[in-house]
Amino acid sequence: EDEIRKIVKDEMFMQYYSVEEHGGLEGKNVLRINERMNLSDEEKPGIEKSKKKLLEYREKRVHPAIDKKIIVSWNALMVSGFVAYGRYCGNEEAIQIACDACKNILKECWDGKRLLRVFGKKALPGFLEDYSFFINALLDLHEVGFDSRFLENAKLVADAAIGLFYRGRFFDSSEEHDKMYIKTYNAQDNVLPSGCSKMVFALFRLQQILHNLGYEKIIEQELKLNMQGMNDYPLNYSVLIMVMHGLFFGFYG
Repeated sequence: EDEIRKIVKDEMFMQYYSVEEHGGLEGKNVLRINERMNLSDEEKPGIEKSKKKLLEYREKRVHPAIDKKIIVSWNALMVSGFVAYGRYCGNEEAIQIACDACKNILKECWDGKRLLRVFGKKALPGFLEDYSFFINALLDLHEVGFDSRFLENAKLVADAAIGLFYRGRFFDSSEEHDKMYIKTYNAQDNVLPSGCSKMVFALFRLQQILHNLGYEKIIEQELKLNMQGMNDYPLNYSVLIMVMHGLFFGFYG
């Protein structure tokens, strides 16, 4: 209370924002509007003036750290989300936002052979999930606009991913991640789908368009590796089961 009173001399402000001597949270005040008070038109300008003073004082403090890194896999998921929204709700602006974001990833994080994990971090190569989520985002955009450039880039990124991560199965990291002593393999989906399952899904979508025999063999191998898991825990393998369904009943109709 004392700190606030040094800046704001308005008693009406103190009452309106419930400023108390001993504070409302661990001895400190968290400003909250007193809903029992109804300000008149004459009182509102004074409250706004005091708020401005308090904000100017707060801005002088050291701000909390903000995580500003831009991760490719998360951006790719957002691209897919915006495409789905634009596609099924008829929102062209959403599709344009997705298109711009995807082009930015291609420009800043893809050199034609390797994909970065984070914008501007050239020393941090992409993981399997970055590649697989991004390939699916490119294919999503191809489907709504049939722009061959998105399909061409999807194939380039997919071929790079196979070379980096596929050793009889898709591992989460590659030889480029030299500080990772253990190579992990995981085809189970959680809050986010696994990099492996989305990679298989991406190859399946490409194979349906390009009829690439190499992709087909990899898809079959991954499905065989996870057949028991799909049977025992189907909820953990939703993406691979979707691929299996597509093989039997078709994906693009």
